[in-house]
Amino acid sequence: MTCSDISARRPKHIGYVRSLAAIAAICAAGCVQRDENGINAKHRIAIATLMRHPIIDQVIEGVEESLEAHGYVEGYNAEIIHLDAQGQIERAALIFDALGARDLDVLVALTTPMAQAAVRLERFPVVFAAVSDPVGAGLVTDLRRPEAEVTGASDAWPYASQLVLIREILPDANDLGVIYDPVEMASQQSIRSINDIAPEVGFEVIEAYVYTAEDVHSAATNLAPRVDAFFLIGGNVVVTSIESAVRAAIENKVPLFVAAEGAVQRGSIGSPSINYRQLGLDTGELAHRLISGERYIPVVLTSGSEYHLNREAARQMGISLPHALVERAGRVYEEIE
Repeated sequence: MTCSDISARRPKHIGYVRSLAAIAAICAAGCVQRDENGINAKHRIAIATLMRHPIIDQVIEGVEESLEAHGYVEGYNAEIIHLDAQGQIERAALIFDALGARDLDVLVALTTPMAQAAVRLERFPVVFAAVSDPVGAGLVTDLRRPEAEVTGASDAWPYASQLVLIREILPDANDLGVIYDPVEMASQQSIRSINDIAPEVGFEVIEAYVYTAEDVHSAATNLAPRVDAFFLIGGNVVVTSIESAVRAAIENKVPLFVAAEGAVQRGSIGSPSINYRQLGLDTGELAHRLISGERYIPVVLTSGSEYHLNREAARQMGISLPHALVERAGRVYEEIE
């Protein structure tokens, strides 16, 4: 098939192509690669995640958009394989084994547990994303010069900004109830960071552990009489159970904050904004660079640039947001979705 063939008709399986930009990118690069027999050679890219939830979906959307922009067309010159452990990390090895002898150009691994499993595999180049502490997780030894075939985009949460936001909304608060999953390595790093920062902002941290999504409502309810605010660290267990945390916060009139941008729309009062679609775009760019043969690529660090607030969540939890804060917020939600 030639570039003129592409212009004449759309491929049978267009996949993730949303515009003609990907086709143009292929033609600009000399159409598609061909193997020694003259057959269209496909790039094989796997995207693996521990589980699916709205934040991860935003990352995947960004990865796919970036790959498309670089000319990787599903069903034509690219095969994109989606792998989902459905929340069971012990399934990771089985999922990767299912790839068998397939040659992958790159394995995109989302979340810390899945990235760790992918790096231990030592079979394919790996790009990780949605990993808060790549060095602590053992994925790389140096963010600026990681291992040859491992790189990624980190979403280390801006905890100092988050606690300052809580303090601005609740100037008289003292006790902060932090709910997290102690099993997740990213959450372990997060609670250490929070405990380091909290005294500087005038908070005493009271911790509560959760191991499943079902634990979140009861943990919040038990904490309620002892704290002035809830703060959920946005690991996978917590992110999938925000609605139950919001319910507990409203029932007990305790303000709720969650370390996840998408949680504000779902009922967290406020949060710094990390653009997870942009994180995905960065990840897709890194994947393209690895596919192109580049090595020792520095890890990309994403940071929050603005605040998002939910005025209705605040009202239902018994507080009002400072007018000055609302005025400078990047986005203000008027309902809980």
